[in-house]
Formats: sequence, C-alpha cells, structure tokens
Amino acid sequence: MAVTTAPVLAATLWALWADATAFEDLETLFEASLICAIPVTIWSLLASFGITKYTASLRPTAAVPLLIATTLTLTWLDLPGRIGWQLSRPAMTAAAATCEKTTTTTTIGLYRFHSITPDPDGTCRFRLARDYPIVRTGIVYRPHGEIPSGMIDNTYYVPLDESWYYYHFNE
Repeated sequence: MAVTTAPVLAATLWALWADATAFEDLETLFEASLICAIPVTIWSLLASFGITKYTASLRPTAAVPLLIATTLTLTWLDLPGRIGWQLSRPAMTAAAATCEKTTTTTTIGLYRFHSITPDPDGTCRFRLARDYPIVRTGIVYRPHGEIPSGMIDNTYYVPLDESWYYYHFNE
C-alpha cells in the first residue's frame, strides 16, 4: 500500500503546481479532480483488499485520503494560485513597467507566457502559455483603470492585487 501512496502524492503535488497559475478556473479544478481521482480509484481497490490482510500498511494507506482532501481543498480555495502570485508579483511588476512586446515564450516568476502585449492606454497583457495554441487565460496590468471583477464580454476577471487581474476568456 505504501507503493500506491507515492503516485497519489505525485499526482496531488502536480495538481497543486498546475493550480498555481490559475484563479477561480473551472478547467483547472476539473483537471485537479481528475488527476486525483485516478490514483484514488486504484488505491481504493488495493486498500479494500490490502487492509484486511496487512494491518501494518494502515498508516501509509491512511495518508492517501488526507493528501487528496488537502489538495482538493487548497485548489478550491485558490491558495496555490495566491501563493504563486505573491511569489511572482515583484517580477511581474518589473515586467509591466517596461511592458515590452514579445511573441516568444517568456518566463516571469512562476508563470510561462505565450506573449506580452502593451495597449495604448498603458495596459499590459500577459497571455499564459497554458492553453496554447488558443490562449484563453492570462494576467492583465491596468495602471490607470479598474476592471470590475466578474464577467465582461465573455471574459471573466479575477482581481489579484491593486491594478492586476487574472482573466479567462470563455467562448
């Protein structure tokens, strides 16, 4: 049973890392749930037979539900995304100050961006490389204006910090 705990731990850590670049994103929550469901299903089958035969394996076996519950709770609360944002904010602020247009993949902080585009009004758009070739998510910096949180023209905005917003375009 300890052998099945390692893949579950790896899956939960991957899910948390993937969620570090998303905020209130249902696709990421679905992927995290799916990634956790596969090893848990295998673990459940093995645990139902293993616990009855090998009581010594109870301790590592009990860690699996705790890992899954913790991962899904943290994902639901957007905690990995908030921590990822706080770690990347200084680098993002420096990049927004110049807002140099790029069309190649660029890494800033924890984020990989497909492109960075300045707008004439001072807005700087950072398009995440997650959904490439159809880029639907990113981070936008608006130094002179606010974007109300919520849905605007098929784009859902989540306020991150002062003039920073995460966006997800819904078709």
